[in-house]
Amino acid sequence: MSNQERGFATPARADAKVSAAAPGADAVIVLATFNARYAHTALALRCLQANLGSWRGETAIVEFTLEQRPLDALEQVLALRPRIIGLSVYLWNRSHCQAFAEALRQVAPGIRLVLGGPEVSFAPPGDDLVQAADYVIVGEGEQAFATLCGEILAGRAPTPGVVVAPLPQWSALELPYADYTEMDLRQRTVYVEASRGCPFRCAFCLSADEPRVRRLPPARLHAALDTLWRRGARAFKFLDRTFNAHLPTALAHLHYLHALGPEVSALHFEIAPHLVSTPLIAALAAFAPGVVQVEAGVQSLDAEVWQRIGRRGDPARALAGLQRLRQETGVHIHADLIVGLPGEDLAAFGRGFDALMASGAHEIQVGILKRLWGTPLARQAEGWSLVFAAAPPYEVLQTPHLTFQEVMHMRRFARFWDLWGNSGHFTQSLALWWQVVTPFAGFLAFSQWLHGQGVGGAGVSLQRRFELIFSYLTTCTGLAPPAVAEALLRDYLRAGRDDLPPFLRPFLPAGRSLAELRDQLGCPAVRGSKGQARQARHL
Repeated sequence: MSNQERGFATPARADAKVSAAAPGADAVIVLATFNARYAHTALALRCLQANLGSWRGETAIVEFTLEQRPLDALEQVLALRPRIIGLSVYLWNRSHCQAFAEALRQVAPGIRLVLGGPEVSFAPPGDDLVQAADYVIVGEGEQAFATLCGEILAGRAPTPGVVVAPLPQWSALELPYADYTEMDLRQRTVYVEASRGCPFRCAFCLSADEPRVRRLPPARLHAALDTLWRRGARAFKFLDRTFNAHLPTALAHLHYLHALGPEVSALHFEIAPHLVSTPLIAALAAFAPGVVQVEAGVQSLDAEVWQRIGRRGDPARALAGLQRLRQETGVHIHADLIVGLPGEDLAAFGRGFDALMASGAHEIQVGILKRLWGTPLARQAEGWSLVFAAAPPYEVLQTPHLTFQEVMHMRRFARFWDLWGNSGHFTQSLALWWQVVTPFAGFLAFSQWLHGQGVGGAGVSLQRRFELIFSYLTTCTGLAPPAVAEALLRDYLRAGRDDLPPFLRPFLPAGRSLAELRDQLGCPAVRGSKGQARQARHL
């Protein structure tokens, strides 16, 4: 879920990322998209390029970010003089892609525009973005896109419309990893795909209707990763929906990655926590603390909700799996919960949140349920009386069990929890707070207080966050100000700050330097490797 991109991000940049066989030359085919941030790479575009055959050398990948204006992106693409543009469309970049496509139709109608991606593959009839394109490829597009480009460039362009791609045999596809550039390997996330599909049929997920899970033979993937390793790649983010769905394959990948040695800096896997087993624990425990991050798709801890949305398994086993990961390995645990699932009210969500906190998860990503076109949820939304926003990201507005006001409360809760709870900057002060209140009830009240103070979900500096939580804990919770001040000072010193905040000074020993306070309290500044500072603070 989640969203969506986490792990090893570097700061966003405003420049486009262009890779072509001959930099500076015209490109017959341009593959483009808008990534959420500069550190992200579009593996889908590289999969398409890798399978273009003789046209591969005349293809350019051009990646933009959401910070860039669609018209500026279009100008850069048109400067390459393409005959075909392939645009990859997702939930988070739909509005940018639509503005790009509509402007292209106005200024360069002779260029063929091909759309792909989940946001257009299942779009409803009459969708404006689909109408702006010449072709829409539905499904895994490597072979279908190559065939379509060949026909267009040979002067045999088929009638514009939807192209339903047959499911390709993975053995017949070229792998995309050679299309990562040297800059990608130095500065950006290297995504890896070991399987396609998911064994589960969760109603909110696009994988619910996929026929089966297909796995790339480990030896073939490892050969490709060997090449990336020799080129300097040291971090890999696996995109598999459920990395541990097939234990022998998961173990083969983990043993291979561990054998690469201590230079492996970061690994990311999405797992099903109820499938955590002793062999998996042993394989993960072999890595140094903090190297592995797992994203655990919990979504809810209500057994009836799991049954309602078609999720197989047992929430109690999921919690037990997370507890084992925390107690027996050094992995960083990022767990997902979803607000608005059918049949779950605020109290039930809160119980799940508190149970997940007690399991030891380092981060809890609170997401708002989204209606993705093409999912069972989208087809059943009316029957379940779920109301969704009409515009992307199509988030739930109300359900029979959550009022609109409660959903709005939870939207703010999610934003603020990311700043205070998930940031890792407030571990000592939060631990003190949880001694007098349960985490969900306490933080929901805090988020409502922040809203009342006019605090938004962005642009809140770290020092301002310290000031706000100090004010709240000392005026609204009954905690003694000296105890709050000491806990916050420990957090403040761990954050590496070089000053003493005025609101803490009255509670601190007089005449002590920062170095002396750090020594006295045992709070050295926490430093993480590039892109992993947050994980280091948690661990």
